[in-house]
Amino acid sequence: MLFQLLGSLRATADGVEADLGGHKQRMVLAALLLHPNEVVPIDRLIEWVWSGTPPRTASHSIHIYVSELRKALEAIGAGDSIVTRDPGYVIEVPTGSIDIERFEELLRSADAHLATGDAREAVDEAEQALELWHGEPLADFTYDEFAREEIRLLDERRLSGEAMLARAQLATGNVAGATDRLRRLASAHPLHEEIHRLLMEALYRQGRTAEALRLFQQLRQRLGDELGIDPSRALFELEERILLHDPSLGPARDDAPSRNPFKGLRPFEEADAPDFFGRASLVASALAALSSGQRFLSLVGPSGAGK
Repeated sequence: MLFQLLGSLRATADGVEADLGGHKQRMVLAALLLHPNEVVPIDRLIEWVWSGTPPRTASHSIHIYVSELRKALEAIGAGDSIVTRDPGYVIEVPTGSIDIERFEELLRSADAHLATGDAREAVDEAEQALELWHGEPLADFTYDEFAREEIRLLDERRLSGEAMLARAQLATGNVAGATDRLRRLASAHPLHEEIHRLLMEALYRQGRTAEALRLFQQLRQRLGDELGIDPSRALFELEERILLHDPSLGPARDDAPSRNPFKGLRPFEEADAPDFFGRASLVASALAALSSGQRFLSLVGPSGAGK
């Protein structure tokens, strides 16, 4: 028997899927599955199913929903899963029969293997954990009050799983695979420090030191502009370690040839633009002034400042 919450709600046994009925009936099952092997009071189920003022017949409706769910589960061989126990109901399921539990178990095991140096096993288990997802968590209940906090927490756990897999990939030397994953995650979570930290390390190990440092400056600016905070001390320390080519970061490979971006007295040209970063606010101000029709604009600064 498998209950799935990491996507649309499903209950299957030997490849046969149960017909779980309408929305409110499915809400009752989801609420029970989020608290497996625990008694969920009827009052709490009523509160979750009717987030506003419940009808007078709410308690009776819950009984009907449970009865129908038992019939649906019985049709696939799990009719005794939902048990009446004062003051409500409990769904009794063996460990691992709910995909959320299986996901957490695999992540814990992957973390343990990574800690002991078995990175390949960690990659395998992290991949298995992420394969359990078949959509957004609790996808049927996105707009239901009872599920909002659970969805937020599950989204965070999924991101932790993605980061775990990227760390394990880096440990096995699959830097390119980790970089692709981390780029996607950084784009979707532009303020997430752990993801950016891992991506900085991955870029550095590919010999893309300038890009790693530019990523840090971009994150620093976003955190300041949007949250009014600086990056964590760990990120500042990582920036310094990259600048110093700290051997503990691992070898900087030659996927992208390293070079000295400083050209002495030779002029910088348009092709050198990627070497410059950290002046986004100033550039935006200058462009805004020019686009407003201002006919004269001067840039003043010492030699080598990047004017």
